[in-house]
Amino acid sequence: MFDPTDDIRSMMDTAELASASTWTPGVGEPVDVVLLFSRNPQAVNLATGEIETTSPVARAIASDVTGIAIGETVTIGSQTYYITAVSEPTDMGLLKLTLSEDAP
Repeated sequence: MFDPTDDIRSMMDTAELASASTWTPGVGEPVDVVLLFSRNPQAVNLATGEIETTSPVARAIASDVTGIAIGETVTIGSQTYYITAVSEPTDMGLLKLTLSEDAP
């Protein structure tokens, strides 16, 4: 049976695109995870047509971060980010985490 996370896992290679990271849940021990991280993602403002920089985001395989929540942290390299939003998983099994360097 086809499992879309197999294709995603092949992209989550820390030697290529992904970052070895640590998720610190509100309860329990820190967990090593692999994230696709974008420090300065850009979006088009539909009202003005201008390109704007948005908050940093990371994408994770949903089954690797079961229970991840707003207010918890991820550490990427030496920088700790607070999770400010968590999307629903995509059809491919990825979550989008919106991040901030500032505590909520």
